[in-house]
Amino acid sequence: MPSTTSSSLLCATLLLASTAVHGQYTNGYKPTNVTCPSRSLIRNAGTNAANNQTVNPDEASYIQRRKQQVVAQAFQDYLGSDNATGYDLQAIAPNATYWPTVGIAVSGGGYRAALVGAGTFQALDGRNQSSVQAGTGGIMQLASYMTGLSGGSWFVSSLAVNNVPQMEALVLGSESTQGWFLEYNLILPDGVLSLFDNRAYYNNIEARVDAKMSAGFNTSITDAWGIALAYHFGPGGTTADNFYDEGPNIHNTAVQYGQIRNVSSFSDYSMPFPAITANSRPPNYFPIALNLSTVYIPLNSTVYEFNPYEMGSYDPNLHYFVELDYAGTNLFSGRPLDSNDCVTGFSNFGWTIGTSSSLFNAIVQTANATLLGLGDGDGVIEGLLDDLLANIGGDLRDSQDDLAIWPNSFQGLNPGTFPRSSYDYLELVDGGENGANIPLDPLLVKARGVDTIIAVDGSADTDTFWPNATSLRASYARAATLADGYQTLPYFPSAEVFVQQGLNQRPTFFGCNASQSEIDAGMPMILYLPNSPLGEVGGYYTNVSTYTLEYSREDTQSFLNSMWGAQTRGYPQNGAATDDQFKTCLSCGLLERRRQAAGLSRSSACEQCFSRYCYDAAPADGGSMAAAFAAIPNAVYNQDDIMHP
Repeated sequence: MPSTTSSSLLCATLLLASTAVHGQYTNGYKPTNVTCPSRSLIRNAGTNAANNQTVNPDEASYIQRRKQQVVAQAFQDYLGSDNATGYDLQAIAPNATYWPTVGIAVSGGGYRAALVGAGTFQALDGRNQSSVQAGTGGIMQLASYMTGLSGGSWFVSSLAVNNVPQMEALVLGSESTQGWFLEYNLILPDGVLSLFDNRAYYNNIEARVDAKMSAGFNTSITDAWGIALAYHFGPGGTTADNFYDEGPNIHNTAVQYGQIRNVSSFSDYSMPFPAITANSRPPNYFPIALNLSTVYIPLNSTVYEFNPYEMGSYDPNLHYFVELDYAGTNLFSGRPLDSNDCVTGFSNFGWTIGTSSSLFNAIVQTANATLLGLGDGDGVIEGLLDDLLANIGGDLRDSQDDLAIWPNSFQGLNPGTFPRSSYDYLELVDGGENGANIPLDPLLVKARGVDTIIAVDGSADTDTFWPNATSLRASYARAATLADGYQTLPYFPSAEVFVQQGLNQRPTFFGCNASQSEIDAGMPMILYLPNSPLGEVGGYYTNVSTYTLEYSREDTQSFLNSMWGAQTRGYPQNGAATDDQFKTCLSCGLLERRRQAAGLSRSSACEQCFSRYCYDAAPADGGSMAAAFAAIPNAVYNQDDIMHP
């Protein structure tokens, strides 16, 4: 375990409440009211049921150009001239558009999940010669999409906005990159006992939140949280020399999420198209704590997606998006109430990734007894939040200040199905709060046609903080419930079976033997890559608590090295350290859906691989997931997993 300081968010709230004073620097975070453009700002994304589902035209163009200019060659480079799968690649992909559409999804789980994502992408990066030699390098280059939520959103968004440097440079810094500064505690950067530097840190945060509030926008603890995240994950600005400096043009707090469109790796289509997610709290709904160790959020609550072009949801109850640059504008039936009253600058980079990781509603519900042992005194936590929010000019307005509050651009739309159609605001929370902690939703949009999903799981499902694929089972139930919006998923076994069979300690493929009707319904292949221990091989265990908000540079490097080793070893047999056929087996998984579409028989090499890597047992081994989730309609899950930052 790392030799770092583990600090709960509760301690953070207390310190913020006790030390924050009003600052003076406000530039760059405050949204701006502008004259509305004449064009419509919203897009009807359609549904599967109406057979009219579409993606944003700019996204569709991006994916097409990426396939033509990057993906086709990346697939050929990865498969190599020997092409050990044995397939006729010309039959599988007669032109660039036929190459498989691959998405990589990175789970939530705080700094742990962000580092799991970085270490896994290091293993998948074709620029890393060690990864190429291990047989995994090059998969990042052939992927069309990458998605994240919560801690995974920090990684995916940081990678994109920093112009896709190599992973060690992204995380640890280089001559041209800032690095994440994980050695500075996210909440107490100068330690528990320091007052002067921590006070300067909070002054900067508070000044920016004050500016937003003074401009007439609701503020919440998520604003402070997102600004803190921007110090670490934004592009440039923050350095070791100026970390505590107060000033208007440092610390990445002026960066907009849409700035991803301006980096060269986006304009030349060399990055997978990024998207992150957040959940929503239904109107008049408050999370229910069971035994003060579990939390409920409805599995069918609207999930929102943020990408470089737009923000909205493919859920069939909404299926609308607003231009990202104008997200934060109150619209009614898609039109501004006042043509002079549109908003820009609301989709700030830190605020957006903070929204994807806003878990304070869960803290308010459970923190008293589980973290402080104070019984049922909800007023203690609310009092701390009140103290903090009083310093930034707010109070607990109907329990909204523990949420991320976005002006509702979808008011008046779908009044019969969209729960917040009649509300001025959207109440958004951490992307994993419905239990689906791996962001599969964007990759299950039928119009995107994703063939293969690489699911990177850094969740903390077990008592020892390893995953057991709880997220996959939640996503299965959600996709089945919202069939008019998303593709179906293959069967995933119970947590007990997952652990007993060691599926959470090695790569496992799902959907290998899907029926033709399942394939026609768009069921993708799932290549599951969990955070797993290297044991004696690696010596560093990556099952770090979600509440670890600080890593030394040595521990950060060890974490990346261990994840690289875990994700390149495959499923070795007969005492071997690695599987020398892992590249072939990954290639088989990546090509499987396009192989089926081309009408080719499965090769003997891929048959051998699938016999080793695929899970295809019948649902009898773990019971029906649909029935299990029907018995617990809101999906219950472990507190450490849900309360990841």
